This record gives sequence, structure tokens and C-alpha cells, in this order.
Amino acid sequence: MLGAEIHEFPISGTDGLGDLRSSDRTQDIVTALMQEAVDHYVENLEPIQVKATDYYYGREFGNEQEGRSRTVSTDVKDATSAQMPDIMEVFMGSDHVVEFKPQNAQEVPLAQQQTDYINMVVREDNPGYLIFQNAFKDALVRKIGYFKWWWEDYDRVRAYEYSGLSEQAVMVLLQDNDIDPEDVEIVGQSTEMVQVVGPDGEPAQEEVPIYDIRITRFESDGRARFAAVPPEEVVWSPNARDFDTAGIVAHTREVTVDEASRVTGLTYEDIEPFVGEGEHTGSENLRWARQFHGGGSDSTFDDESAKPLSQRSVILTEAYVAIDIDGDDIAELRMFHCLGKDFEIVNGDGDGEIANDIQMSYITPDPEPHTIVGLGNYDQMKDIQDVKSQVRRGMLDSLAQSIDPQLEVVSSEVNMKDVLNPEVGNIIRVRRPGMIREVKHQFIGAETIAVEEHFNEVRADRGGMTRASEGLDPEALQSSTPGAVAATLDKAQKRIQSISRTFAETGVKRLYQGLLQLVIENQDRSRMVELRGEFVDVDPRSWDVNTDVKVNSGLGAGSVNEKIAILASIAADQQALMQAGAPFVSNVEVRALRKRITELSGFAGVAEFYRPWTQEQEEALQEQIANTPPPPDPAVMLVELEKMKTQLKAISDNNKLALEQTKEAWKDDRERDKLARESALKEREIEAELAVEIEDLKRKRAIAADRTAQTPNETTEE
Repeated sequence: MLGAEIHEFPISGTDGLGDLRSSDRTQDIVTALMQEAVDHYVENLEPIQVKATDYYYGREFGNEQEGRSRTVSTDVKDATSAQMPDIMEVFMGSDHVVEFKPQNAQEVPLAQQQTDYINMVVREDNPGYLIFQNAFKDALVRKIGYFKWWWEDYDRVRAYEYSGLSEQAVMVLLQDNDIDPEDVEIVGQSTEMVQVVGPDGEPAQEEVPIYDIRITRFESDGRARFAAVPPEEVVWSPNARDFDTAGIVAHTREVTVDEASRVTGLTYEDIEPFVGEGEHTGSENLRWARQFHGGGSDSTFDDESAKPLSQRSVILTEAYVAIDIDGDDIAELRMFHCLGKDFEIVNGDGDGEIANDIQMSYITPDPEPHTIVGLGNYDQMKDIQDVKSQVRRGMLDSLAQSIDPQLEVVSSEVNMKDVLNPEVGNIIRVRRPGMIREVKHQFIGAETIAVEEHFNEVRADRGGMTRASEGLDPEALQSSTPGAVAATLDKAQKRIQSISRTFAETGVKRLYQGLLQLVIENQDRSRMVELRGEFVDVDPRSWDVNTDVKVNSGLGAGSVNEKIAILASIAADQQALMQAGAPFVSNVEVRALRKRITELSGFAGVAEFYRPWTQEQEEALQEQIANTPPPPDPAVMLVELEKMKTQLKAISDNNKLALEQTKEAWKDDRERDKLARESALKEREIEAELAVEIEDLKRKRAIAADRTAQTPNETTEE
């Protein structure tokens, strides 16, 4: 709240502020500021928002005539419905709408983790899509939308059941998890036989108890929450330029006693005196107008006192005021919890609490300089909806008159009962011919359709959506050159881009900064979450609460296919630069580009396709490459290769010569061996023949001897 003014009011009959350390005077200041802000809203802004809501729903203007067409054009709704899908795609698509900015190269991974974590808080811890949709539609239709964020602590009791545990297992479970034995309940007990070693060292069976237990644990945790606040619940000082310079910014609403107790910490009995004090703005017009069925009280109880105390209504206000409580002439931002229509302060002993920031932000689609509220679709489309409704009514009335023309009758000569009979083909009785005739009317449909088409084009130009950009005019697209089609689509997108960028630079950027501050100040433990397809242990306690936030420079620029095509051309350029040895492209930038293409293609887990690669890893790789000797010169390698070829040829020739010599030696050896073998064989053959001859000679001699011995005997006998 730097630059906020200290508002002075005459209080309790005195001039000026007096001693601001008095809680009574602080109460008077807060009450006066609140009443001024509420009156400003009720008198100046709420009637316009109600009218805009009526136009959005296509409700009648109030100037309709009986018997004439009452149709209402819905240009405010049509423009809003056409803008919302593109705006939601910008904020809920693959791109990060806002990013946390690192202060140096070492903080890049931390800034990425902060961006991913807060995006997870927005989209998973909270119904971010629906919240953004509500706030954006409020801004488009009712000129302004609001975000509010807070830290929500919650306590819960959870029961864990375990079965089949031995005494030893139970003791280990209690010790490892630091569980109080009083929180343990035995829900079942039995016995089973287990094998043990007996006193004699032999296996034995022993009966041991087995337990089924229930452990009841009290768990405390918290989450960062945010919501889209209804426009009628937020008030601020008249003529405020923005929230940072407003004398007061407050969220005031009717809640149940139970919710007021949770927010303020007061008991039901403390809150009961403020129950049923009436409406906090003096009007419920916008809240009723926002009901699609057309308004009316949404209470199911005619008598508020019939409700249980916890469900009865009370006015709860959270007001942020720049006020000097300690008298040092410096306005301090303080947050006051107030109850009742007089906004009685119930926290900080009447002095509220010091606040680091206003935990609310606003968005408006077309900001006006030096004021909070800008222009919305109602301001852009009101005259078009008025004119088109009048044209349509005239066209339908003309059509009705052409189909069922007026009659001119002589009342005394015609049976009026027959004339007034609406039945088709009915007979009208007349006394004389010619006593009734049609009043001719020419249908003007062709002329009115041309007029309506003209105003449709005006609406498209103002709303940023053309028929060509919606794909509803194929003839226009087919008859246009590619350049003309691209120009038409580009022109249609610029309005959406402008609205999206405005939302991001104002309320959404401040929302992300506020959520980051919430988790840093309130998350007292690390949390295991899935980011970029990997489970990461996130501990925000060491983060810097003053981390800068920036809006994605490519926010809303082109379609997904166009972005992928552009990134593909950048990838080709990166490859060429790396091959050329350019110093400003490394594997870090290459992976970052691949990551962006993967995300735009609809895949969140980039790690599934590309391994993480940090600047440290890149530096280590470059150092390793630097320490590796460079490859030799190709010309030198060619000379060396020729030398090696010559040497190898000489070696080969020597080897061939040695081989030939070896072969000749082997041949000589074989010949000598052959001759030796043949000589030895011949000798053996000769020896064998001689032996045979000797044996044969011996046998002959023996035979001869025998014969000689027998010859004398024969002589004697004779």
C-alpha cells in the first residue's frame, strides 16, 4: 500500500484524526471508509453491472409493447462465449502464463521449480480452470473480476489398521513412527504356533499372541487456496487508481456463523450478537441478477431465526486499510476482520493485524487510465444489442403482418365475431361485398438482414472474433488469398491476445506472487509432488519471497501448431549453429526447446522423452571435451596412412619371401625323407629276400642231409 493516503474524518465531535492509537477512533475510521466504499459501489458500479448481466442473459429491456415482438439479441453473451475458449486456452494450455524470474544462472532451476510448483497449486490443489473461468467471465461481462487467496489449515483424524502383528512387530511400528501408545487400539487378538529353538537347542513349537490394531492419528496440514470473488462482494475507495493506492479495499459478504467462526477464530456466542443485521451493501441486485432464472432471494427460510445458529447469516468483512496506528506518520497496511453492518473490528484488540500485502487482485478486459474499472463487453456491445434487437423485432413484426395482414372492415356490415376468429380459413360473413379488405404490407426481411449483418461485423471487430477466424465462413476463406486469410485471423487474434495479456499482467500476475508468498510463509514442511513427470521434494521455506514474476512473452501468440512450426525452425537453426561451433547454443538450450515442443504437443512429462540436462552437466561435458586431445589433421593422417601402407607392403613382401623359402625347405626335407624312406624300405626288402633265400638254402641242405643219411642203409639191406 505504498503511496496510500491517510484519510481524515471528523470523529466524535473532534477535528482531524486525533490519537490514532485509540481503538475507538480506528473503528470510526474503518467504518467511515467502509461506508464510503459501499455507497460508491451501490450508487455507481452495481447498477451498471446489473444492466450488463441482464444484457448477457438477453433479458427484456422494459420498453416492450403488448402485441409486438419482444425478442432480444444476445450480442454481449455471443461475444463473451466466443472469447472465452481462446482466453481459457491461453491460461490453461501448455504454456506457463507467468513465470518466476531467476536473478542469476544458478537460480534458473529454482525459478523453474517455483513456476512448476505454483502452477500445480493453481491447477491441482485448487480447481484452477473453473476459478479462472468465473473470474474471466465476471470481467468480460461485468467489467471487473476478482481473485482472492488465503492459507487454509486443516486438521483431520485418520485411522490406520494393521493385522497379524506380533508383539515385536507392534513395538517396532510404534517406535519407528513415533506413535503415542494411547492412540493404539487392539481390535483383535489371536494366537499362532511358531517354530523356536528350545532350551536343549532342538527346534520346538511355541504359541505366541497375534494382534490386529488400529492407530488413530491427528494430522495437521495446510494448502494455499484461491477463489474468484463475486463482484458485489468487493468494495474500494472512490477514485482509487489501483489497489495499492486505495484508502481501503474490502471483501464484505454474508456468511454462516460457522464460516465466520473459522475465519475469525471467535466462538458462536461471540458472533451471535451480529447475526441478522441486514444486507451488507444495502442491495442484493447483482447477486439476484446473476441467477440464471432471473433473480429473487435464494433463501429457503422465511424466518432467519428458524435456522440453527451455526447456519444463520452474518456480515463478515475483511478490510485492508492504510492507517497510522502507532503515530509515526507512516501509513501501515493493516487487515481488519469486521462483523455486522457497522463493520465492528473483532481482531487485534480493535487495531487489526499488520499485512504484507492485499490478498486480492482484480482484472478488467479493457483498462481505462487512472481508474480500477475498465470497459467490458457490455460497453462494447450495448448499442449493437439495442439496435439488433430493434431490427429483429421490426423484421418479425413485418413478417407477422405479411403472414397475417391487417383487415379493414365496415363494422356494421361485417360479423365481427368472424373477423376476430383466428382460425385459418374461417368464413367471414358480410352484408354486402367489399365491406372487408386486406391492408397490404410489404415484408422488409431482406433489408433488415443486411442491417443485422452489418452490425454483426461491427460486433466481430469490437469483440475480436470474426466469422473467418471461427471457421464459419468457408466461402470468404476460399475466395481469399493465403495472405488475406492470415491477416484476417491475425487481426481477430490480436483482440484476444490483448485481453489475455492484460489479465496476465494485472490480476493473474499478482495472484501468482501472492500464492508464492503464501507457501513460503505457511508451508512448514517439505512436500513430495510430481513436477515435469518426476517426483520432487519441494521445500519452499528457503525460497525468496521477493522473487520477481514475469509474464510469458509469447502469451497467446499464435496457435499451437504455429508455435510448434516456429520452434521446429528454431531447432534447425540451433543445430546449424552448434555444428558451426557458435558459443551461444548448447545442449541446455536444445533440451529446453525440445521440452517446449513436447509441452505444446500436449505431453506434460518431458522427462519421458528427454533426460534432464542442467547447466552444470553441460559445463562438465564441455570440460571433458576440452581435455580430450584434438583429432589429427586429415592431411597428416593421409601421409601417415600412406607410410603405413608402404611399411605393411614391405612386411607383406618379406613375409611372402620367407614363406616361399620355408616352403622350399619343407620340399627339400620331404624329398630327403622320401629317399631315406625308400632306401630303408629297399634295404628291408633285400634283407627279407636274403633271409628267404637263406632259409630256403638251409631247408634244401637239411633235405639233402637226410637223403644222404638214408642211402647206406638201403645198400646194406641189399
